[in-house]
Amino acid sequence: MAKDYEIQTLSSRHYRIMDYMLAGWKLVDIAKTLSCTTQNLQDLKGSVLFQDELAQKRAILDSQVGESLARSVSDAEYVNERLAQGARRAVEKLVGFVDGTDDCSPSIARQAASDILDRSGYPKMTKTENTQNNIFVLDQDDLERIERTIELDCEQESKIIVKSGTETVTDAAFESGSMPEQ
Repeated sequence: MAKDYEIQTLSSRHYRIMDYMLAGWKLVDIAKTLSCTTQNLQDLKGSVLFQDELAQKRAILDSQVGESLARSVSDAEYVNERLAQGARRAVEKLVGFVDGTDDCSPSIARQAASDILDRSGYPKMTKTENTQNNIFVLDQDDLERIERTIELDCEQESKIIVKSGTETVTDAAFESGSMPEQ
C-alpha cells in the first residue's frame, strides 16, 4: 500500500529534483545521483505541492523556449532577407562586369560570368574520368584455353622479328646473323 506523502514546504533538494525531471532525467538516474530510492521520488512526485510547483516551472520553461524560438525565427528571417538583398546587388554588379557597364579587367569579367553561371545552376564543366573494373570468373578450362592462346601468340611473334621494307627477317635468320642490309 502506497504511503501518502504530503509535504508542507519545498526544500532546495526538492527543487533540484524538479530541475532533473524537467531536464528529462529518469527517476532511477535521479535516485542514483541524489542517493535516495526511486520510491522516495515517486512519493515526492505524488505530492500536490510538488506537482503544482513542477507545473509552474514547466510553464515558465515552455514560455522561455517559445520566446527564444520566436527570436531565432525572427533573426533567421532578418538574416535571410539581408542575404537576399546582398545577392541581388551582387548579381547586378556581376552582370555589369559582363555587360561592360562597369569598368573592369577582362579576367574579372570572365570570373563574374563564371560566377553567374555557377550560381544559376550551370557550373564549370570538369573532366570526368571513366574507370571500369571488370571481374571475370574463370574455371580450369578457361585458364588452359588462355594459356594455349598465349603460347600460340608467342610462337607467332617469335617467327617474325623485324619487318623492314618488303623483307621479313625471321628469328632463324636473326640468330644466324644473316640479316639483310638496309
